Amino acid sequence: MNTPNQNTTLSAGFQVQSENGTYHITFNGSFTIAVNSGNAVDFIETQIETIGQQLKRQMYQAALQQADTDNVFLSQQSNRQLVKHGSRPFTLKPRFGSVTIKRQRLRNKQSRETIIPSAVAWKTTQHTHITAGAAEAA
Repeated sequence: MNTPNQNTTLSAGFQVQSENGTYHITFNGSFTIAVNSGNAVDFIETQIETIGQQLKRQMYQAALQQADTDNVFLSQQSNRQLVKHGSRPFTLKPRFGSVTIKRQRLRNKQSRETIIPSAVAWKTTQHTHITAGAAEAA
């Protein structure tokens, strides 16, 4: 049970590097849990679970954003007519909560066709995707 004297903060940063289809995620962060209650054990458990869910979402978002960048790079390498053409929000719904990334779009200079490389590579819809893990958990 939260009281006005209980506080939880999360500060996290992720660096994602990719090499040959492998993603290396470096986490740098800290969290603070201030507790002034007789039920500290239950409160701390709840707060740690909340922080864990937040970390999962942030790490997932960072990894997918890098994967999107990689898909754009590979698409441009295979077709020199493709140029960057903005980005669109895309929401994923994994088992640990909704995550939104900005998927980059490319435009073919000759045909003027617009594509989203990640949508093609990941075989996802245009706006929202429910992951297999979330579907199984439902």
